[in-house]
Amino acid sequence: MRKTVFLVLVFAALGAGCAAHGPATFVPQNETTMRRDGIAPVLHPELTDAQRVKTAIAQALAALPAPTAPGIAIALHYHGKAYYYYQGVQRIGGSPVTGATIFELGSITKSFTGILLANAVNLGVKRISLNDPPLKWMAIAGKPDATAPRPVATTCAIPTATPLPATAYGTAKYMTLFELATHTSGLPDVIPGVYGTHVGRQCFSPQEFVNYIEGGTFVHPPAPWLYSNFGFGTLGYVLQGVYAKNPKKIPQWMDIAKEQIIEPLGMTSTFDLNVPAKYRANYAEGYLFNGTVPVQQIHWPWDAWPAAGTLRSTAPDMMRYLRVAMNVAGPANLRAAATIALRPYVPASSGGQGLAWQTVPLYAASTPSPPAPPIAWKDGGTAGFSSWIGAVRKPDVAQPMGIVVMFSIGSQDNVGPFARAVLTTLYLEDQPQIRRELPHSNGG
Repeated sequence: MRKTVFLVLVFAALGAGCAAHGPATFVPQNETTMRRDGIAPVLHPELTDAQRVKTAIAQALAALPAPTAPGIAIALHYHGKAYYYYQGVQRIGGSPVTGATIFELGSITKSFTGILLANAVNLGVKRISLNDPPLKWMAIAGKPDATAPRPVATTCAIPTATPLPATAYGTAKYMTLFELATHTSGLPDVIPGVYGTHVGRQCFSPQEFVNYIEGGTFVHPPAPWLYSNFGFGTLGYVLQGVYAKNPKKIPQWMDIAKEQIIEPLGMTSTFDLNVPAKYRANYAEGYLFNGTVPVQQIHWPWDAWPAAGTLRSTAPDMMRYLRVAMNVAGPANLRAAATIALRPYVPASSGGQGLAWQTVPLYAASTPSPPAPPIAWKDGGTAGFSSWIGAVRKPDVAQPMGIVVMFSIGSQDNVGPFARAVLTTLYLEDQPQIRRELPHSNGG
């Protein structure tokens, strides 16, 4: 068995709800400067891998705008080893963030759904095909008008369970699973009207959800690319029908994720909203800032569309998942499924769209050479959390790299540029020609 060395890096402390950083001693990078000036990080060929990782993270942290997330957890795979970075607290005035801290993943959940779909197709489960219409497979588990338990406060104080009136099958009969998984089905991002708000879209039942897609009229597929939470929620009901071993006992999407991914990978601290009581003390609280004042946010339950955003996890658990995405560890069937899911098939808003995953160049720059390798990624966000996962795989690079970043602050568009900046610095450290072209520094 291959031995993996784990190094935990814990740098900054948190006071009064905002992360405190020391002086910025490294050249900051972000998406704007990367595009405008090209990549010009301070390189340190004399450093060890652990020191390079620390430098790359510190450099990217220095570029983050204030206020910084109350809690941060990072899992990084570099040169075959796992590195972890923890900063801040689980909740304002509470315990420090550790490897046991649970963050909400939001739409990174969709990447699990993409791999679950690819796995079913690759293994020939019930002869499912990506060309199948969703209505062939959709199934509801449990009580269709019920909503999930509420172990913590959520946006749904009073769960709704009134079915929408079902009509004849609408546009959904023309869609394919491939179009759902690549955001080209014509489905909207969320159900419009009263259910279109962040709060409202969390508060309807599975029956309401299924009735809406069965009776709805949407853009006729194949449609232009449009990111759709609703589309991935639909795939969840598809997977429930595909993976059901008994038509009278339909599994929940979370049961499928546990059986096929979470448990085989040993992800013992990955849950949906129903976080077990013994883990709840480590369930981080999420925040938005009103100016400089952190405001605690309510958890989203994802009753009707768990496949789009229900998961919560820790940095060590996400490292196990990341290595499957990178194709460097994990069961062979999941690595094969990840290879299918991460492959770009159609154009997206930027780069190429796979089954949930998107692919873009690691950095956008004309100089220095060489051209950037592709990175497959997925982001996520809930009311109080922002997250990002990215994998740079063989044969695009000799040394695969990957990162998972989790912030306990919502609406953070800079989480992706932050993660890519860390990987960009480390990637360029490995390029001898770059070291000759750029000036060196001891980094302060």
